[in-house]
Amino acid sequence: MKLNKKSSRIVSFLTLLSASTLSSASVYTHQLGPNTGVSASSSSTAFLGAAFATDRNKIWPSTCLRGTSIVDNPGNTSQIISLNSEYNHQKLEENIDISVNGKANLFDLMKLGSEQSFKRAVSETETSYTLLLTYRYDAPVVRYQLADIGSRLTEFGQKALANGADSFYRLCGDSFISQFERGGRLFVGIKLDFANKSIKEVFKSSTNFKFADLASVKAALNGTRNKFSSLVNIYLTAYQIGGDQLALGNILGVVSGDNIKACYSSTSSNYQCGTIIDSLSKYVRKDGPLLKSWQRHPAVTGIITTHYRDVIEGNPQYTSELTKNIINSRSLLYKAFKDQQKLMSRIETVLSTSYSPLLQARWNKLEDDYLAAKSVVTSNIEALEYAMSVCYSALDSCNSSRINTLANLGNVRLPVDPYSLIDVGKISVGKGGGEQYCRAPELSIIVGVGARVKNDNIKGIKIGYRKLLNDGSLGSVQYKQCGSGSEKFVEAPAGHVLTGFEFRVRRDDVAAINVLSKKWDRSKRKLTGKIVSTRSGSGSELSLDLSTDQVNNTFYNTDHVVLTGLSLRASSDDASGITGTVGWIY
Repeated sequence: MKLNKKSSRIVSFLTLLSASTLSSASVYTHQLGPNTGVSASSSSTAFLGAAFATDRNKIWPSTCLRGTSIVDNPGNTSQIISLNSEYNHQKLEENIDISVNGKANLFDLMKLGSEQSFKRAVSETETSYTLLLTYRYDAPVVRYQLADIGSRLTEFGQKALANGADSFYRLCGDSFISQFERGGRLFVGIKLDFANKSIKEVFKSSTNFKFADLASVKAALNGTRNKFSSLVNIYLTAYQIGGDQLALGNILGVVSGDNIKACYSSTSSNYQCGTIIDSLSKYVRKDGPLLKSWQRHPAVTGIITTHYRDVIEGNPQYTSELTKNIINSRSLLYKAFKDQQKLMSRIETVLSTSYSPLLQARWNKLEDDYLAAKSVVTSNIEALEYAMSVCYSALDSCNSSRINTLANLGNVRLPVDPYSLIDVGKISVGKGGGEQYCRAPELSIIVGVGARVKNDNIKGIKIGYRKLLNDGSLGSVQYKQCGSGSEKFVEAPAGHVLTGFEFRVRRDDVAAINVLSKKWDRSKRKLTGKIVSTRSGSGSELSLDLSTDQVNNTFYNTDHVVLTGLSLRASSDDASGITGTVGWIY
């Protein structure tokens, strides 16, 4: 019996196992598939020389070919660092899961373990954006070198082949594991979760995502914290393959069970992100602890297999049992699985986020709805995982299992996010306000303004305001007097809210007030239509207009910014300063 050295590729993904006692054929082992308890094909240990069946992603705890494990090119190592977040997201799935011949099978992608938790933690939602950084170390590969003397078939292999090709393929599979690729991987995810999707879009349009090193990442995060302080929570998490993972956990210090704690919270002044990134910089530096750890304890990062038909001459061609229906069913199940994982990511983000006290009260009313949705999504994921296992272990039942499973998935409708109004900063024109300040109550928007001047000072400000209710409608107009009296009072048309203010002072009197407003549309969750001007008196000496003036040097989306507070100043018989508190309505 003669053998040749051609190799072929199969489709599979594997999870790491540190040791195995199933076979003495190799000290290098690897866990194949999640342990679901569904069938023997769902979980078994891969080792060099192990028999493998491609169609079912199944291995046997036996070796049909004699050989030894050797380290190939022991000095051949490399390290790659990528701070290109967009590229890293595209490559995450193929890099975080251990491939066979560079390809993936959908069954092993559907794991409910730490890999899926990390993927959910870094996945982007309507309100979040994630920066993903990757570090990669490649160690020398380990090969299964076939015996050169005598028969290369083991005694078990010889007996299987003696009973015919069907017997051989049934007992030895159609291929064997011929090589392990080794190394290490580190994925660092920095998730920025914004108060709403509009603020996220502002962030994306104004941020440079090209980083030279971790120091530039740190600077970008610090700038984001300063710019969006009350509108963003920042989460930092990581996933490491190979090496000493405990060291990474000691650096992060922000993981508690399945929940990732924020390294910066909009409700707290405590900022830990910079300190964590400083520690990561030391951890990943050239010749630092991470690289040394990978060199001492590399993980299996890839597997190469070889078909028996390529090394045993005279064997009949193996015919795959996979059909188009089976391949299509696997694909449809995986698509549904990814959809459910996306829902789970959104749910977990909401349940772990802290808000300002009044807004938190609104979210708390939805907590039970989100917990109920999480229960349904968890059941859907488990059902899809089971159906996919059927598509690998019982090929004849794959199509019917897919049809039944997809038809019976639980319906999930996430609650509508509560309407919110959050202060984003202040805008000053002229000398800025200061003599008198009037602020609408929390979750309330100014709809009218009046003022009084005496002895060249602002003595009183009166505002009309409406509260943003739970259903997105505006409550009835209420009034608040700050200081004493008002000489003129101007209110925006019904349904409108203030987006600007102008006034003029003459002869120690408020001679003119003009309020700028837009209409609030609760169904669209934004301001609509043109800016409307409503005035009393003629002319203006000073104007604050949110459609042109800036907050923190950024032009905010004018469909969402409103005035929630005003401070005015008069001097030399002129309107000399305005400061507006700016709220973001959603």
